Amino acid sequence: MFYGIVLNYRYYCMDEKICVCNACTIEGGHAGHTIKTLRNTMKDLQGSLEKQLHRVERKYIIAEKKQQEQKDKEQQNKKYMEDCERVLNTLCEDMKTAVLSFTSILKECTRTHCDTNGSAIQKNISRISQDQARLQDARSNIEALMQENDPFRFIEAYRTKGKQCRRLLRKNMFYPEYVDMETEALEVMMEMEMRKFLDEDLQSYVTNAISTMCHTTDVEEEEDEQEENEEEGAIADEEDDEDDEDDDELNISSVEEISEGEELSEGEEEEEEEEEEEEAANLSDAPYDLYSPEEEEEEEDEDEEEEIINFEARRPKKKKDKLQIKPISAATETAYGTLNVMVSGFDMTLVEHYSQYIHNLCNRLGIKVAESYALPTKSVEVMVMQDQGTKMYVDAVLKTHERVVQLSSLDAALCPVFMDVVLKNQPEGVKLVVNEHTEAEYQARFKGRPELEGLLAQMNQ
Repeated sequence: MFYGIVLNYRYYCMDEKICVCNACTIEGGHAGHTIKTLRNTMKDLQGSLEKQLHRVERKYIIAEKKQQEQKDKEQQNKKYMEDCERVLNTLCEDMKTAVLSFTSILKECTRTHCDTNGSAIQKNISRISQDQARLQDARSNIEALMQENDPFRFIEAYRTKGKQCRRLLRKNMFYPEYVDMETEALEVMMEMEMRKFLDEDLQSYVTNAISTMCHTTDVEEEEDEQEENEEEGAIADEEDDEDDEDDDELNISSVEEISEGEELSEGEEEEEEEEEEEEAANLSDAPYDLYSPEEEEEEEDEDEEEEIINFEARRPKKKKDKLQIKPISAATETAYGTLNVMVSGFDMTLVEHYSQYIHNLCNRLGIKVAESYALPTKSVEVMVMQDQGTKMYVDAVLKTHERVVQLSSLDAALCPVFMDVVLKNQPEGVKLVVNEHTEAEYQARFKGRPELEGLLAQMNQ
């Protein structure tokens, strides 16, 4: 039964893609077409469905695997977020402690400065108070003597108290010791503590936190992508092989069905013709498109293309390539190429101000500044040997700060004027070097990562 109608069609026309009767295969409009029986067509379709079912199951297993991988990544991402929050909370507490310690050091500096001046001020006040008391005594004696009206008593008192007053007045007055109320020394001391706090304490906390949170590399991600690509490629190859096998089987079975159709007896054909004519009117307007190998192949190709497009869309984007060096301008007869004006020194403030001065001077003179950047700070330990023994200990750590102002196409006629102005305003303790920009100078801008270089060396072995 099919939609409530008993079908007497026993064959399927491969060319027209409809079910046909026996008569049509011999003398009807389907004579000479590629014909197959409905039963064998059903078997072929069932075989194709079994292969499709096998393919669906295999892809479903892959989908389950991908889903599990994404769930694992979700858990990993959640755990990573919790770890980062814990590290950042620890960093916050450490920085609070470090800031409190830094402010305590600044308070101690101000307290020391004020205590030093305070002792000198108290000493001056004490000596000045003694002078005031002596002068007060002299004034009291003189006023008492001036109030005496008896000449005899006045002269007698003058001989004693007058000499005493003159002796008090002859004593030298105390001049206060100099008290330095300027804060330049205090400012220098605070700046030293600030640099130590920023360069060593604070930077170490932040660097450790960042290295703890970002310790993973991209090696595992690249391996996972490579494995996924290999799996997808293997699945595509297997599907192509299965499609080729399906085409071969269909072609062979269609040839066999043609030979079977030619062997039918004429009597059977006449009986079937009568039954088919009765239902021809009802079935003439309803062609049955049950089986079409070409359309099935097209649908499978479209499905594969959609899977490839979806896979490419889901593929993680590649990370940006490493920053490439900019083209280096070559020198000409009238202009220099790319030049690096390097400023270095131990005082970061002086180095920064001088490099900024050079940058502003270039803008005023119309000299093109390609880049302005800082190089990694270099630290040098000053070792001192003890008076007794040969053991060395660190006496101080010198930090060299470097800034670079990169010039492009400096005019040869303007260069002497530029260098003369720069050298005249060069601060004491600041070193100035002008050299040609090279690839080695560009690589010096970046800090090396020994752990990453070690992993890359192991991968290349």
